[in-house]
Amino acid sequence: MPDSRAAASPSEPSLQLDAESDQTLIERARSGDKFAFDELVQRHRMKAFTWASRISKDPHLSEDIVQEALIRAFLNLNTLAHDQRFVGWFKAIVRNQALMRIRRGGQYGKEMPLTAWQQSNQQQAIVNVNDINSIMDFLIARSHSSAQRSVGEDPQLRLERQEWYNVIRAFLHVLTPKEKRIFESYFFQECSPQEIAELFEISVGNVYKVISRSRRKVQEERLSFLIRAHIRQRKEDGFMKRNRLDPAPLQVAGGSILSGTENLYRFVRARHPQLSLAYVDGFLTGAFLLNLEKSRIDMSSTNMIDRNYLITNGMLNLGMRVRYAEAFDFEPPDPNLLTRSLALVQDSVDAGVPAMVWELINSEFGMIYGYDDASQQFDGIDSQSEAKVAYDRLGRLQTRSLFVLGFIGDELMSRSDALWRLCRMVSKHARGGDQTFAGYANGLAAYDTWISVFREKAIEPLGHAYTIEVLREGRKHASLCLQELASEWRQHGTPTSVHSQEIISLLEQAAAQYSNVFEGLCNLAALFPSPTGGEPTDPKAAAQAISVLETMQTAERIGVQTLERIAEQLEQHSSRTHVPAIVTDPFRAYYM
Repeated sequence: MPDSRAAASPSEPSLQLDAESDQTLIERARSGDKFAFDELVQRHRMKAFTWASRISKDPHLSEDIVQEALIRAFLNLNTLAHDQRFVGWFKAIVRNQALMRIRRGGQYGKEMPLTAWQQSNQQQAIVNVNDINSIMDFLIARSHSSAQRSVGEDPQLRLERQEWYNVIRAFLHVLTPKEKRIFESYFFQECSPQEIAELFEISVGNVYKVISRSRRKVQEERLSFLIRAHIRQRKEDGFMKRNRLDPAPLQVAGGSILSGTENLYRFVRARHPQLSLAYVDGFLTGAFLLNLEKSRIDMSSTNMIDRNYLITNGMLNLGMRVRYAEAFDFEPPDPNLLTRSLALVQDSVDAGVPAMVWELINSEFGMIYGYDDASQQFDGIDSQSEAKVAYDRLGRLQTRSLFVLGFIGDELMSRSDALWRLCRMVSKHARGGDQTFAGYANGLAAYDTWISVFREKAIEPLGHAYTIEVLREGRKHASLCLQELASEWRQHGTPTSVHSQEIISLLEQAAAQYSNVFEGLCNLAALFPSPTGGEPTDPKAAAQAISVLETMQTAERIGVQTLERIAEQLEQHSSRTHVPAIVTDPFRAYYM
C-alpha cells in the first residue's frame, strides 16, 4: 500500500529499483541464482498469500499453498515465456495449487478434524453475497471439488447457490453476447475450459482470457453499483453531498525524506497544528525504529515493519483515534472494501481531517481533503500534483495496493500517560518484542545484524546509503522529540516536584544518547554517501563502520534503559486506570 506495505514508505528510490528488477532477477534465477529467486519471493510473497486466501479462506492453509507454489515456480521458471508477465504467471500457479488443495479436502485431506470441519462449514455459510469475487471464487472451488458435490445436493445449499448465481446474473448486461455465453458455461454450467474451447471453437488460452476479462467487467459493474448505493444511502441519512477542507496547510512541507512520515505529519497537523515533525515522528515511534534484514542490507529494510501496530498505537499516543482500510493485490478491486474506504474518507473529511491514501495520484502517499458525491470525485494532493480523483480509482495505480487512513475521533490522554505509552512502545521494539517479517531483526539486535552483514560483505551500496539516511532522520527526530518533551514537562509540570525534576532529567539524558546515535549515523553517511553508497565491502571502510556501529549500539542501549526508567517512574506516580491499552494485534490485511 499495496502497503505498507514504518508507517512510512520511501518514495521514488525504491520504486525505481522495483521498476527495473523483476526481469533481471528472473534471468539470474534461471541461471541458478537462488539469491535472485529469493528476492522475487520476498517481493511477491504477500500478494501470493492474498491470492491463496481468496480461495482457501484459511490463513494456515494459504501459507502451505504459497510454499508449494514457490517450489513449483522455482522448478518451472524456465517455462515462463515472457519475463514481464511473471506476476500473472506466478498468480496462476498459486491459484492452481489452491484449487488442488481444495479438491483434496483442504489442509487435512480426508482426515479433517472437527474444528476444521466447523470452520469450513462456517465459511460456506458466510459467503459474501455482495462480493462477486467471493462468490465466483467459491463457485469455482466448489465445482472442482468432488468432496463438496455431495454436500451440494442439500436443498438449502442448492437454494443459496442459486441466489449467488442470481447476484452474478444481475450484472451480466455489461458483457458481449459471446462473453456472456462463455461466462455462463464456466460459472453456471460448470464446463471446463477445454469443453468450452471445443464448444466455441477457440483455444483454451482464449477461453481463459474471455473469462478473466468478463470477470473483471462484472466486478467493475458491481463496484459502480455499490458506489451508487453508498451515495444514495448517505443522501437518505442526511449526510453532506460534498465537503472540501482548506488545502493550504497540506501544501506546507514538514521536511521528511519519507512520503509516509511526511503525510502522517500532515494528517496529525490537521488536528494538532502546533506539533513539530520531530514530535509527531517520535510519538508515532517511527523515529525510534531499527529493522534490518538478517542476510543483507538494501532499500527494503525501512519498509518491513508492522505499520498497523505503529499507526494504531502511535495515533493514540497523540490523542487521535483512527481507522484504516488496506489490501494488497487490489485487482479486481473488492467492491465492499472500496466502498468502506470511501465512507472512511468522507467521515474523516467531515470530521475536519484529510484522509491519508497510498498512490492517490502518483506512486507515493497523498491526502484527500474533499469529496463530491455528484461527480463521484475526491480532491487530492501529493508532493507532485493536485488533482480530482474518481471514487473508484482508490488503490488502482501501479502497485495495486490500497491504504486509506481516516480520523474517527479524539482520545483524551494526559501528558504523563502519553509519555508512558511511548516509553513502553520504544522499549518493546528495542528488546525485540515487536512482530516483524521473517528474516528481519528489530531494535538493539539489529545492530548485531548490521555488523554481521558488514563482515559477510552482504550490502547493496545504494540501498545501504538510503537506509542510513532514513535512520539518520529518525534518530534526529528522536533526540529532538525527547528535548521537546523535557521542555513540556519543565513548562507544565510542577517545578518543585522531585518526580517532575527526575522525569525532565531522564528525558534530557535519553535525548543526549539518541543525539549520539544520530552523530554515529552522520559518520556512516560520510563513509557511505548517497547516492553512490561508497565501498561498504572495502575491509578498511567496513572496519570503521563496525566500530561506529558498536558505539551507536551502546548509546542506544543506554537511551532505551533511560526511557524504561522514565516508564517505571510514571508507573510509581500514576494509576493509569483510564489509559488505552497498547493494541498488540490490530487489524491487518496480511499475516506477520
